[in-house]
Amino acid sequence: MQVELVHISVSGRVEPKTLPIGEHILGRDRGCALRVPSGQVSRKHCVFEISDARVFVRDLGSSNGTWVNAERVSESNLKAGDLISVGPMVFVIRVNNEPASIDPVLLYEQGRPRVEDTPGVDSAASKPASNSSEPLTTRPSLLDPEGSSIIEFDFDMSDDDDDQPPL
Repeated sequence: MQVELVHISVSGRVEPKTLPIGEHILGRDRGCALRVPSGQVSRKHCVFEISDARVFVRDLGSSNGTWVNAERVSESNLKAGDLISVGPMVFVIRVNNEPASIDPVLLYEQGRPRVEDTPGVDSAASKPASNSSEPLTTRPSLLDPEGSSIIEFDFDMSDDDDDQPPL
């Protein structure tokens, strides 16, 4: 079984990382196999366990949670096409080249947690005024200085640590 963890971004970037059989810890710690330098990601956030029979993710007690298909999970069996959200990152699980095509813009938004389930976000304060017909789309904890709900940054899923700032 060939498994890829595919990072997707709203800007259209698709970056696959092959996950061989074994355990792969995702976090901001320098020792993590999948390093994401973000304050919204715990030092050791979650672990992906890959075997011949299954793909599995387990949260490692992270502050902001691990989300599968926009639902917070402590652990979950994964299947091809599942969306995993960790901090500001969204990933798609690709198994044996399925899904063959990925729409990063659509899947990025579908993979993000719902505001009412996000730790540290007051969903009442995030809702539009009662006389507004605007849908709830912003997540205050993810806003950049210009007010966009989209954060773009480079992350490091490689083995070299040369260009990463200390956290």
